[in-house]
Amino acid sequence: MVEEWLEREAVAARAGVSLTELAWFEEQFREQMRLLSRRNEAGKIIYRSDVLRLLTGLAAMCAQGATPDQIKGWFGLAAATNQ
Repeated sequence: MVEEWLEREAVAARAGVSLTELAWFEEQFREQMRLLSRRNEAGKIIYRSDVLRLLTGLAAMCAQGATPDQIKGWFGLAAATNQ
């Protein structure tokens, strides 16, 4: 199976978030997003298609009022990202 890599605009469109929202998720969930991205030959950040599941889940939780700190706590990410 060939991995699919997507540019930021495609990720935002397919996940149903704006580029501003994507930038916010990139900042708030830096470690998780870093694991699903890399730079291409031109130096642009591209994402594995798996990031779509992460973003749609995070967006849904935030839409219900969850904060990034709450989400990190639920998934045991708070300790790892605050060290």
